[in-house]
Amino acid sequence: MTLTVTVLAGRGLDIVRVGEHRDELRTRLGSCESFHRTLDAPLSDHFESQGLLLTYDSCGRLELIEAVPRAEVWIEEVLLLERSCPEVIADLDDLGITGVEHDAILEFRAHGFSLYATNLHDDDSELESVGVFTPDYCT
Repeated sequence: MTLTVTVLAGRGLDIVRVGEHRDELRTRLGSCESFHRTLDAPLSDHFESQGLLLTYDSCGRLELIEAVPRAEVWIEEVLLLERSCPEVIADLDDLGITGVEHDAILEFRAHGFSLYATNLHDDDSELESVGVFTPDYCT
């Protein structure tokens, strides 16, 4: 079953919000696997069945949401994942949503999300993940 979610600019997703506490999210979303990306990194939870990776600050508050292709992620009427990168970028541009490219990441800071793909400009390359954060989050 695919989880369908909508990006809420600067606040998170319609089902999880930046700032929510880890305990609340674990209760609501169910089982997960917890890990640290590096030795000094904050705790992250991988909710595999929903396609969500959630990263928390030192107080256990959600600060970064990553959605991967088990989730169906939308912003306005644009489907973001598992589509051609140039196609998604063009659809967002048509809505006046433009980003800044950093290697394999296209960041839309004012809207609180980023897109990741191995090659953002290849018609055969699909978007691999969507990051969602508050505009003041340092990615």
